[in-house]
Amino acid sequence: MAAELRQKGVDKTIIKRVIDEKVDELFLAKELVKKKAKSYQSLPREERRQKMAAFLARRGFSWSTIKSSIDHVKRGYHIRRG
Repeated sequence: MAAELRQKGVDKTIIKRVIDEKVDELFLAKELVKKKAKSYQSLPREERRQKMAAFLARRGFSWSTIKSSIDHVKRGYHIRRG
């Protein structure tokens, strides 16, 4: 990850700080999906998933993180709605 960030021109001190903080990408993606899901409630299921995936992709999340976060939140909503 550090090498990739260096290739993109990110300063070494910023890279160190990011790595030291160990940001949990999946947790962040799940939280964003939870918030965004409220505004997409009225949409058909497939359109809602597409919009949430595009939203996360525009913010730079990997496809595996996007899929995992949407699936996780989807399961949670099914449980709550019965």
